[in-house]
Amino acid sequence: MEKLRPTCPWWKSPKGIAILIALAAFGVYLIVWHQQHLLGALPFLFILLCPLMHFFMHGGHKHNDHSKEGEQTTDEKREHKGGCH
Repeated sequence: MEKLRPTCPWWKSPKGIAILIALAAFGVYLIVWHQQHLLGALPFLFILLCPLMHFFMHGGHKHNDHSKEGEQTTDEKREHKGGCH
Protein backbone atom coordinates (compact mmCIF):
# COMPACT_ATOMS: atom_id res chain seq x y z
CA MET A 1 0.00 0.00 0.00
CA GLU A 2 1.34 3.40 -0.94
CA LYS A 3 2.09 5.71 1.96
CA LEU A 4 0.42 9.09 1.55
CA ARG A 5 2.56 12.11 2.31
CA PRO A 6 0.94 15.11 4.00
CA THR A 7 0.67 18.03 1.61
CA CYS A 8 2.13 21.41 2.39
CA PRO A 9 -0.15 24.39 2.90
CA TRP A 10 -0.21 26.55 -0.21
CA TRP A 11 1.53 29.48 1.51
CA LYS A 12 4.63 27.36 2.24
CA SER A 13 5.22 26.50 -1.41
CA PRO A 14 7.50 28.74 -3.54
CA LYS A 15 4.52 29.85 -5.63
CA GLY A 16 2.54 30.67 -2.47
CA ILE A 17 5.37 32.75 -1.04
CA ALA A 18 5.60 34.68 -4.32
CA ILE A 19 1.84 35.32 -4.26
CA LEU A 20 1.99 36.56 -0.65
CA ILE A 21 4.88 38.91 -1.48
CA ALA A 22 2.97 40.26 -4.50
CA LEU A 23 -0.16 40.78 -2.39
CA ALA A 24 1.85 42.58 0.29
CA ALA A 25 3.43 44.86 -2.33
CA PHE A 26 0.01 45.57 -3.83
CA GLY A 27 -1.36 46.36 -0.35
CA VAL A 28 1.47 48.83 0.31
CA TYR A 29 0.83 50.44 -3.09
CA LEU A 30 -2.87 50.85 -2.29
CA ILE A 31 -2.21 52.29 1.15
CA VAL A 32 0.43 54.75 -0.05
CA TRP A 33 -1.10 55.99 -3.31
CA HIS A 34 -4.85 55.38 -2.91
CA GLN A 35 -5.44 55.96 0.79
CA GLN A 36 -8.47 58.23 0.26
CA HIS A 37 -10.18 55.69 -1.99
CA LEU A 38 -9.64 52.95 0.57
CA LEU A 39 -10.99 55.06 3.42
CA GLY A 40 -14.07 55.92 1.36
CA ALA A 41 -14.75 52.24 0.66
CA LEU A 42 -14.12 51.11 4.24
CA PRO A 43 -17.78 51.18 5.43
CA PHE A 44 -18.84 49.13 2.42
CA LEU A 45 -16.03 46.64 3.03
CA PHE A 46 -17.24 46.11 6.60
CA ILE A 47 -20.77 45.48 5.34
CA LEU A 48 -19.41 43.01 2.77
CA LEU A 49 -17.27 41.31 5.41
CA CYS A 50 -20.26 40.17 7.49
CA PRO A 51 -21.85 37.79 4.93
CA LEU A 52 -18.44 36.60 3.74
CA MET A 53 -17.40 35.69 7.27
CA HIS A 54 -20.70 33.91 7.82
CA PHE A 55 -20.35 31.96 4.57
CA PHE A 56 -16.72 30.91 4.97
CA MET A 57 -16.55 30.47 8.73
CA HIS A 58 -19.76 28.50 9.17
CA GLY A 59 -17.87 25.26 8.53
CA GLY A 60 -16.20 25.63 11.92
CA HIS A 61 -19.52 24.99 13.67
CA LYS A 62 -19.66 21.38 12.38
CA HIS A 63 -23.26 21.76 11.19
CA ASN A 64 -22.77 19.04 8.59
CA ASP A 65 -21.47 16.48 11.09
CA HIS A 66 -24.20 13.85 11.26
CA SER A 67 -22.01 11.04 12.60
CA LYS A 68 -23.02 9.05 15.64
CA GLU A 69 -21.51 10.02 18.96
CA GLY A 70 -19.62 6.73 19.31
CA GLU A 71 -17.90 7.03 15.92
CA GLN A 72 -14.77 8.99 15.33
CA THR A 73 -14.94 11.81 12.84
CA THR A 74 -12.55 11.94 9.90
CA ASP A 75 -10.51 14.63 11.67
CA GLU A 76 -9.97 12.36 14.65
CA LYS A 77 -9.02 9.43 12.41
CA ARG A 78 -6.48 11.46 10.50
CA GLU A 79 -3.07 11.56 12.11
CA HIS A 80 -0.74 14.36 11.11
CA LYS A 81 2.91 14.09 12.03
CA GLY A 82 3.70 17.67 10.98
CA GLY A 83 6.03 18.98 8.36
CA CYS A 84 5.65 19.09 4.61
CA HIS A 85 8.01 16.32 3.57
